Amino acid sequence: MSSRILLLNGEIMTEAAASVADKVILGLLLLAMSGLFFLSDDHRYGVVFFQESLAAVSIASFLYILAMRRHLLGNIDWSVLLLALLVFFIPILSSYLYFAQPFQFGILEERRSLLYFSSFLAMLVLGGRHYTSIDIEKVLKIVFWVALIWATLNAFDLVPRHQGFSFSVHKEQFAEGFQSLDERFETRFINGSIIVFLYPFFLLARKQYLKALLPVILLVLYMVFINQTRSLAALGVLMLVFIGLMRGRKEFNLMLMVAVPVFFLCAYFLYYLYSFLFGEPVAFYDMYRNMEFRLVFNKVIADWFIPHGHLSLQFDGGFKQYFGINIYTYDIGLAGNLYKYGFVYLFLFAIFLYAVLAIYRQHRNEFSIILAAMFVSSCFMMPFYGEFGRMGIEFSVLLVLARIRGNQYETGKYIACVRRGGASGPSYPPYGANAVA
Repeated sequence: MSSRILLLNGEIMTEAAASVADKVILGLLLLAMSGLFFLSDDHRYGVVFFQESLAAVSIASFLYILAMRRHLLGNIDWSVLLLALLVFFIPILSSYLYFAQPFQFGILEERRSLLYFSSFLAMLVLGGRHYTSIDIEKVLKIVFWVALIWATLNAFDLVPRHQGFSFSVHKEQFAEGFQSLDERFETRFINGSIIVFLYPFFLLARKQYLKALLPVILLVLYMVFINQTRSLAALGVLMLVFIGLMRGRKEFNLMLMVAVPVFFLCAYFLYYLYSFLFGEPVAFYDMYRNMEFRLVFNKVIADWFIPHGHLSLQFDGGFKQYFGINIYTYDIGLAGNLYKYGFVYLFLFAIFLYAVLAIYRQHRNEFSIILAAMFVSSCFMMPFYGEFGRMGIEFSVLLVLARIRGNQYETGKYIACVRRGGASGPSYPPYGANAVA
């Protein structure tokens, strides 16, 4: 096993590289958590019930830790738990009380929120394992290529479609020769995009610009020809800007992570209120989204910000039975969130902000910076993005990587390498402060 010699607080220490088995475990865990192999957006590809199985195993992992190793749970973990429970149960209960939607449809609609629990699964799987920065880079590189290849195969119909499995509202998409009304959807695959972003962003956060050149080019091609999601592309550009601003500026970062989200939350809400009261269309929405906005925001104001939840398309066609059109609350960002969660959204916002700040302060490294940049950028994109119930995958993956990466900015200086080239940061404990012995 190769190793490195480091100087930490004046003492010479050896940082051992992870074994091949440990790197394989990390890679498989990231691929499983990323959503890459979940049912695709149109349910034609992916492993049936994989998402639900992962959520069930993750919840079981949390219950085991709660019963047997409760001392491992810190403030970050409790905030993740509270966030997961609120984003899961509030819409289910609200849609039942307001629309009489049966619980099973609410669970079907909100099951993605349970993926916040996957960080507890990682706590068990990765506990006691050590990873150097080079180990993490190698694993991210491999999963980056796996994600690109799998997304390409799916987007261009090189993976066989599911036969005999579909939700009722998607039956037509399983018919032979099905043609989508939107040309983008003919070659589109959006699952697991966090894994495609991570490797280039990690390299850029480490200022390895030459090494990042090819991954960035491939990322751009992936966004243009495969993912084809404009809001995600804009979010990625903003994340790059904020990663550059935040790296190495501790005091500025903390101010930025509090001031910017709160500013945009207030600014967008006031603009929404102005648009609603004076009958002006929202400038950055098209005609259809403006129609959705007016219907939804009218209910938000009229019902004094009570939570309404979200209706599943499987329940009598979803919102169409009430509004005459299909409404997807996550497509209209902040307005949709206020409709879905009501006043509880402010608590969700505060919990998420606290968790991001706590992770950033406890684990000062590239991944905590990427997580913070993602949150700040999503606040900038609030009219189109920022549904906390749909951020469980990204949050959990970045939390896991931030913990195993450790604190890059601890006092310490690299002095030599043994049997391995390249410099790195100082040593760090296994899986952050929550290592499982």
